[in-house]
Amino acid sequence: MKKILLLLLPFLITSCAVSQPKNGIGTSNKKAEKLFNEALNKYQQRDAEGALKLLVEVLEKDPNFVDAYMLTGELYEKTRQPEKAIEVYAKVLSISKEVQQAYYGLAHLALESGNYLIAKENIDHFLAFKLSPRTTEEAKRIQQIAEFGIQQLKQPQTFEPVNMGPGINSSNREYFASITVDGKTLIYDRQESRGDEEFMIAKRNPDGSWGVAKNAGTPLNTPEKESYPSFTADGYFVFFCKFNPPPNNDNDIWFAAFNGEAWNKPVNVGYPINSKSWESQPCISADGRTLYFLSGMPGGLGGIDIWKSTLAGGHWGKPVNLGPKVNSSGNEEAPFIHPDGQTLYFSSTGHLGMGKSDIFLSRLQKDGSWSEAENMGYPINTHEDEMALCVAANGVDAILTSGYIKGGFGDWDLWTFKMPESKRPVQTTYVAGLVYDVDTKQPLEADVELINLETGKTEYQTMCNSKGMMMACLRTGVNYAFNVGNDGYLFFSENYSFGQTLPNKPIKQEIPLKKIVPGGTVILKNVFFETAKFDLKRESNIELDKLVTLLKQNPKLKIELSGHTDNVGKKQENQLLSQNRAKAVYDYLVKQGIEAARLSHKGYGDTKPVADNNTDEGRHKNRRTEFKVV
Repeated sequence: MKKILLLLLPFLITSCAVSQPKNGIGTSNKKAEKLFNEALNKYQQRDAEGALKLLVEVLEKDPNFVDAYMLTGELYEKTRQPEKAIEVYAKVLSISKEVQQAYYGLAHLALESGNYLIAKENIDHFLAFKLSPRTTEEAKRIQQIAEFGIQQLKQPQTFEPVNMGPGINSSNREYFASITVDGKTLIYDRQESRGDEEFMIAKRNPDGSWGVAKNAGTPLNTPEKESYPSFTADGYFVFFCKFNPPPNNDNDIWFAAFNGEAWNKPVNVGYPINSKSWESQPCISADGRTLYFLSGMPGGLGGIDIWKSTLAGGHWGKPVNLGPKVNSSGNEEAPFIHPDGQTLYFSSTGHLGMGKSDIFLSRLQKDGSWSEAENMGYPINTHEDEMALCVAANGVDAILTSGYIKGGFGDWDLWTFKMPESKRPVQTTYVAGLVYDVDTKQPLEADVELINLETGKTEYQTMCNSKGMMMACLRTGVNYAFNVGNDGYLFFSENYSFGQTLPNKPIKQEIPLKKIVPGGTVILKNVFFETAKFDLKRESNIELDKLVTLLKQNPKLKIELSGHTDNVGKKQENQLLSQNRAKAVYDYLVKQGIEAARLSHKGYGDTKPVADNNTDEGRHKNRRTEFKVV
């Protein structure tokens, strides 16, 4: 709205040039005219107090001097006295209904206070006058906002914010929260009274409440200004903004890694993300592979835009603007990508909202585009500035930064609330695992992949930390291949398949890796056949290609492929089925360039069960394809 407020001054200066009475606008009182010109001079010299004193005298000498009222109203606005400004503009219209600037003044002041009906009434009157194209455009923008506000107030959503309490909030500013996917660790910004910004970290108690936040300490916090922290899903990496002191006077994006016990020294993300422009407010995707951030770099759509860069081959790619459905001619801020990887929340002054900065959401489409920005609605958004939103993995619990909700501890606070159902992201859970050597039991670092078996796309890539711990996000409606690998080891395979409802609890997964030695076996849990048939399903290619890669990376490796069934049906038929399934995998590998001499295949029917054939779950486990190092 600040841009709109500036329009009033040219009106005033034009109007104030009329010193003779015309429709009650000017004055015939010479003393009033002289004092008014002195007040106008002080106004132009930015002496608001002196100008207001003179205007009191002016209006005593001529109580119908409209130009004097209009300048008084403008000064009340500049000195943050909107109630007085409204009284003045109303007085003007009681003198003359032809003063278009008064309608404009009342409209934008009503919008500033959230009185959309009065704003609409007055901006409609203003638009009835003959206006310049630019002024018409700005006035219609006010009209649109007023109409949108009226509509939103008629259909409020359930919004019951709860302050996060004195363990998290203080009398200073708290803002821009980020939470791990398990919901157990919170990091956020606190602005100290002396102006320093410090990262605070809080841990969740077993009863679900939050413990008292502690200063993150060095090396994350330094005497320089750090702000806007963003966790990866596992909390092992944090990205943040750091102010570059003079002569640069700009911001860069940095990151730091957690080694299991302490934070390593932060590192500048570097080019091409950091440029000569202003970069800030990073938000890292759950797997740490896509970075969303703000920048004013060339190629944007307006003021500050949201950009993204993807990590590939150890290097960040060229930043890509998120385009006109997310970015606008105004400023976008506070990007937050949910762990589902496809729901983006952000604030904007450019999209249609309720007057200032509102929070919006946009969803990533299958073709890679973003949906039209969708306003989060009232009362999450109001006539005030709404800022940063963070949504937990479950898609229901959210953390909002706000300085306008009543009952806070000071300036900006962190508040929790339940997301309206229509604004929720895809429900997400996670798999937490420990990777270790099956023989020594020592933890291992390893690469982790989650692949969408329907699309063949890798949806999540991450690494274990030095203690072998990993976390990866899973969402509803996806059939995942889960693979973990380390050089010198056979890969680990698992399958996670969900409908529209996730399990009640996160998945705890032990991941024992076996060295590549004779006798080592791997069950290929993502090799699929139709019931009672031996034709490979298309989804099997993903896992089998992993096996191809393993064989090519280890050219001396020879394996036996084996098929297994449960004990349902005739033994002879099960034996033949298992043999044919092993042969199908063998044929696939040969077709991919693996020498036949390195491969053998055999069917074992139901002779080697790994689980109880008396249960559905056990029979499912026994129907399997595996390979053994020979």
